[in-house]
Amino acid sequence: MGADRHQWQFPRNEANKVLGWRADGKGMENKEWVGPGDIAGKQDADSNLDTLSSGTTTLGTTGLAVLEAETKAEARAAIGALSDAAGAVDTANIADGSVTADKLANDINLGTAYTPAEYGAVGDGTTDDAAALNTALSSIPEGSVLDGLGKTYRVDSTLVVNRSFVELRNAVIDFSNAPTGDKLFESTGALGTDRLLTANALSGATSVNVDDASGLAVNDLVEMYSDTLFATNTSVKTSEMVRIKSISGNTITLTAPLSYSYTTGANSKLRKLNFWENIKLRNIRAFGSGAGGSQYGGHFKTVADLTVVDCLFEDFDDRSLMVDRSAVVNITRTRTNRSLKAGLAYGISVVNGSHWVNITECSGERVRHVVAVGGSDGVNRFVKVANCNAFGCGDAGFDCHPAGDFIDFIGNYVVVDLNYGGNMDGIIIQGANAKMIGNTIRGAVRYAVFYQNLTDFGAATCVISENDCEGAAGATYAIFAVASGATLLESLVIKGNTIRNYRGAIRVRADTAIINAYAITGNSFYEPALADLQFIYIESKGTNTCHDGTISGNSGRLSATGTSIYLVADNAGYLRYAAVTGNSIRGGTYGCRGINTDNINVVGNVFSGAGTLVSVAGAGSASANNI
Repeated sequence: MGADRHQWQFPRNEANKVLGWRADGKGMENKEWVGPGDIAGKQDADSNLDTLSSGTTTLGTTGLAVLEAETKAEARAAIGALSDAAGAVDTANIADGSVTADKLANDINLGTAYTPAEYGAVGDGTTDDAAALNTALSSIPEGSVLDGLGKTYRVDSTLVVNRSFVELRNAVIDFSNAPTGDKLFESTGALGTDRLLTANALSGATSVNVDDASGLAVNDLVEMYSDTLFATNTSVKTSEMVRIKSISGNTITLTAPLSYSYTTGANSKLRKLNFWENIKLRNIRAFGSGAGGSQYGGHFKTVADLTVVDCLFEDFDDRSLMVDRSAVVNITRTRTNRSLKAGLAYGISVVNGSHWVNITECSGERVRHVVAVGGSDGVNRFVKVANCNAFGCGDAGFDCHPAGDFIDFIGNYVVVDLNYGGNMDGIIIQGANAKMIGNTIRGAVRYAVFYQNLTDFGAATCVISENDCEGAAGATYAIFAVASGATLLESLVIKGNTIRNYRGAIRVRADTAIINAYAITGNSFYEPALADLQFIYIESKGTNTCHDGTISGNSGRLSATGTSIYLVADNAGYLRYAAVTGNSIRGGTYGCRGINTDNINVVGNVFSGAGTLVSVAGAGSASANNI
């Protein structure tokens, strides 16, 4: 069977025509009426419907009624007329008696959409249809679609989607008359019973021991949770989602090693996540009450397989969408406009330990952040924001607070709105492992790309590459990477970035944590008038080491008062082992300058026009062939 049975549906019947199968077998279309034999073609989706549409079958009046039905109710009534007392289809109307009315009804449920009108909704934009829509969303069969047929529905209270396998599509929803602080869509799953750990489970462990494993099953998705703080400064609790591979007594084996450590002294526990599953919003345009309304477009808490595609959310003052402790989320081609609440105003927020979230080809305008990853009740992991646009943002277009790990911002566009005022950045990640690749940032007042690791666990890596950064007047550094928590920054790569209209290009700081290895290569920075700071600035604060670095293949031009490459430590011995090679940077007071540094090798650079080519003191340091 070549076609997906979920693809076809009954279109609205046009006057003086009948519905017949399309030539490609993937649905129905209106055809000119010739007679009962003019049901041409055979749809490809399901054997029961194939039998109805077969050219060799005598359909009769009731059979034709099934094909001509405009709503599910009409189709079900027609199927009833096809059946005999035993439930088999009357062979006077259809040749194959093995096809039952129940089978046909099931095909129609799977293949066609219900409409709000079937549940009393008016769809005139003035009648409050909230109750009717709630009835429809809770009543349609599992796996069905509620199709708004493009009508406008006034909704003055929350639409509750506490069920699985349901889709709402093709509707305009006016939520502007709903109370302050209300949420248009709300779906709330549940946390299962806490299972306390009876032994410590450290990072890398593949099994855990709990006080009671009864009620859990293989393949359950569960959450590990601890009072241990993942990020102390924002009180983020440590958590991660894992899947059960096997259970033996009260020992649970996991399908993957733990990323973090869970100890009995920190009230560590395992709990099942009872998700609502497979909820879809498609082609929905929704608008709230605007400034001062503090409304949400949607709050999806403990939901798995959430899909939002081709939607528009406007004038939801607090945020358009919130993904909360949810898993496997795909938000695509969705726009969020005008969220203006002070201190919040998010387009899409991902919070409280959500996992495996993809936000792609989305856009936002006049919001504080188009996407914000945060919360404090758990760690959000494996979040990718790609090919999205942020226009006229009041702060960083894309922002991750410390409650994030494995966060990717890739291929996005950011235009900062200077009318908001303040030290606005382009993109920010304050979590642990991160990638910030291929973004285009315009108008950032402070930093275009800001990686500020504020977490307090283990080790992390960061890649900042191929970003195109153009700052606002007076902007300081295009790229700033700083280890500010307790997490070891094990590897930092900054490469291939294009930078202009900044006073300095790249700044790296071991602030309150160690940076073990860094590579700064192939970056371009050309600002002969503005650049009075440094092209590359590496610093060690206090006793936090910044070792094992390479600075190579960078090119550009500075003003006469700038410094091409500046390495400085508060205390001798904490910034060591760096190779500075193959750079070509004109202008500046110094080509390469080091203070309190050791084992710095400066070889084969072009520092044309610099007042001093190389000034690097310290044991084991050397320079040669610099011009």
